[in-house]
Amino acid sequence: MSAALIDILVLVIPSLLVIFLSEPGLLSDTASHEVKPLTNFLLAALWIVYQGGMESSRTQATLGKWLLKIFVTDVHGNRLSFSMAAIRCWPMYLPQLAHGANFAANFYLNAWIYGIVIVPGILLPIISCLLIIYLPRNQGAHDWLAGTLVVKGKPGTGIRS
Repeated sequence: MSAALIDILVLVIPSLLVIFLSEPGLLSDTASHEVKPLTNFLLAALWIVYQGGMESSRTQATLGKWLLKIFVTDVHGNRLSFSMAAIRCWPMYLPQLAHGANFAANFYLNAWIYGIVIVPGILLPIISCLLIIYLPRNQGAHDWLAGTLVVKGKPGTGIRS
């Protein structure tokens, strides 16, 4: 099981709670409304707080990474600041923010917004992770931009994963 899948499972209940509290009518039998942009932004904030908070903590890993014994450091092996960790996790919350931006737009702009916001919001995270093959130290674009590394074993002594 991958670290990301474990982290998604960890966030299922908090995400459902956010949805339930911000979209109470969504669970009714006659629900026919679109998800509010606020819900998408709250879900993105949940991911940022979870991943950014965990990776900038003493553990230097989300629960999924910690269970797999992989950790996130800066390029010198130091613990990340929260802002660095938040920048690093943008591929996880960008699609949610893009989705929220689409619903926030007027309906006549939806096709334009879809092409400009949603498609890159889905493709950029995939491209970022695929760049691991080409970038130095096998960093994804999100790691390169944030100046971070993912290491196996104890932070500062591990082998690059």
